[in-house]
Amino acid sequence: MKRLGMICLFMLAMLWFWPAHTEAGLSQSLGGADSLSIGTPFTLIIDTDFTIREVAIPDTLTDFKVVDKKLSQTSSRGKAELTIIPMNLGPLSFPKLEVKPKNLLIPSEFTDAFRVYVLSTRADSDTLLRDIKPLKKHPWQPPFWLYTLMILTALTLAIILIINALRRKPAHAAPKPAPIEAIPTSKPAWEIALSRLDALIATKAWEQDMVRYHFELSNILREFLESTYRFNAMEMTTREIAQAIDKIRPAQIQTLISLLQYTDAVKFAKVSPNEAEILSRSLELKLYLLQFVPTPGTGAK
Repeated sequence: MKRLGMICLFMLAMLWFWPAHTEAGLSQSLGGADSLSIGTPFTLIIDTDFTIREVAIPDTLTDFKVVDKKLSQTSSRGKAELTIIPMNLGPLSFPKLEVKPKNLLIPSEFTDAFRVYVLSTRADSDTLLRDIKPLKKHPWQPPFWLYTLMILTALTLAIILIINALRRKPAHAAPKPAPIEAIPTSKPAWEIALSRLDALIATKAWEQDMVRYHFELSNILREFLESTYRFNAMEMTTREIAQAIDKIRPAQIQTLISLLQYTDAVKFAKVSPNEAEILSRSLELKLYLLQFVPTPGTGAK
């Protein structure tokens, strides 16, 4: 009798977990992707016949930025909505994403990769050049020769004053030696960047101008990279900087690219992070810069 009861319990358990072994289903669709330009968000919608634990975003995703991820569930189905921003121009490929079920007995499913074409914000046909209007002369502006006369007069007076001063100087007066001043040494790049970052965070400038704060945050990192690794980071796009530092291979490459992509999303895509995320990102930059502070008994990096 006891053995029969155990067999019944085993059969009930098999019936309970049987749906977990059936084949899981997944479908996907795009929203707002008909006409894209750089910084224009679109939506990837994922529907599943299982509840979703997580949609994994790969670290190698550089041409796109996932700025928002919403998960909704029912008793047996799941839905994920990803808001995505393209960060580069031209034909771009979005990779497969791993969708992890809440039920650990169900294997992960993968979305299909897809391609989008990102247009420039200015039409290629817009080549019209307009002439600049000629300069207008101010009615009270004096003629050019008068400026020349004034300069010559000032030089003559300066020469006369110098000659008179030299004549009045006593011959026996020995010149006093100029005091020896310490030659100023330039501050290291990490010290300048940390000082500027602390001052920027203290102002809480994001409360008045979110975009201006992130422009300054991006410039601090770019000037540090330019001074430290000797490439023109201030004039490069984030993609060009990524290619440059990939050749140099500094520490924490992904941290650098992630920070630059974050500031680009706020500057150009009008993303509005909350105060906690702003402080978290600013602290992430500070922790990166602090690794360049030399420890006692070692030289500066």
